[in-house]
Amino acid sequence: MKRFLVGICLLIMAVPVFAQEDIGKADKDKAQFVFDLMNQVEWPQGTGAADGEFVIMVVGETPVTAALEVKAEEISKAGTKASVKTVAADASFAEADIVFIGTGELTELAKVLKGVAKTKALTVSDQSGFARYGVMVTVTNNKDTGKIGIEINQMAARNAGLKISQDLIKKADKTYG
Repeated sequence: MKRFLVGICLLIMAVPVFAQEDIGKADKDKAQFVFDLMNQVEWPQGTGAADGEFVIMVVGETPVTAALEVKAEEISKAGTKASVKTVAADASFAEADIVFIGTGELTELAKVLKGVAKTKALTVSDQSGFARYGVMVTVTNNKDTGKIGIEINQMAARNAGLKISQDLIKKADKTYG
């Protein structure tokens, strides 16, 4: 019985390791980029982000969610509170600091952008071209080079009271507004 319980405990402890191995490199890179954004944006006072507590809401089914959850756990263990919540496109985004849009549907995108419009949340997507529709930062993986591609909509960020660092803007492949 003792061996059985030890075996079960080892199996339970190994599940997160196996889950991390299932996360692809591209999704890990995107999650890392999203968390790096926390230091590349000047957050308004009164937001959780300004106080060192980050809430990331994910809309749509995307493999990036698992990578964000793993990264949030790592960040939280290091002392910065971070959480990831999966929500519907018509959810309330009032407590979000970052809204990650994983859906490729333009009708869903419109719902999300409408819901985020009155918040101070940074919108991020891994759908190429979404920055031109109002998403503040789009992050994609170049399949040929394996590098991150960045699109930034500065006007959308300014309208939310957010300031994206000039370093990040210089690294962007495309900028709007």
